[in-house]
Amino acid sequence: WPWYGTSAYTAGLGLAARRAGEAMARQMGDTDFAERCNAALATGSANYDEKLWNGAHYRLFNDFEHGRMSETSLVNQLCGQGHTWLCGLGDIHPFDNALSALRSVARRNAGATSHGAVNGALPDGRPDESGTTHSRDIVLAEVWNWATTALFAARRASDSRLETEAMAAAEAAWNAIVATGTMWNQHFNYSSSDGRPIAGSHCYGNMSLWALPFALDNATMRR
Repeated sequence: WPWYGTSAYTAGLGLAARRAGEAMARQMGDTDFAERCNAALATGSANYDEKLWNGAHYRLFNDFEHGRMSETSLVNQLCGQGHTWLCGLGDIHPFDNALSALRSVARRNAGATSHGAVNGALPDGRPDESGTTHSRDIVLAEVWNWATTALFAARRASDSRLETEAMAAAEAAWNAIVATGTMWNQHFNYSSSDGRPIAGSHCYGNMSLWALPFALDNATMRR
């Protein structure tokens, strides 16, 4: 699935890494490295919003230099934010933007299938075909990561609708693996049309399911 320039998924993970690097450096008393991480995070966060925020959610990518941009809604566009919330490291994006993006995923990505949420949804709600099965179908780990992130945001915003939508998508994805007998061989992705497994048996990323209970309890891994 080709992405160009600044992409929501990879750039978001980069911002989360800088926040984590700052936190670890401060624990170790390394003020210089902590400040470098903080400065990089501030610049990166501003660029992220400038290039990717479209008023409703974060674009899949924006390659301004070569005039390539995608308005596709990636189900796990806030993966980095989900990780920082899970680790008790706070916001790396404006919370109102994050909340809007998570609600947009519920409408578009989760609304496009009854088996979880499609990985990429176009502005009109149709699955994005540009990455074939990777974009138009369900990536199990990404659904559960989105659900975890959405639950954290829903509890904070007292948004019961988003909470219900997140749990419904997570449960639908779980039901797909139960119905296809792949509980002990969970695949990377499943069909958005009938929930059958497509590829990537024994996918390690599906262990992300174990983050969901933290969000359900509104707890973090940070002591």
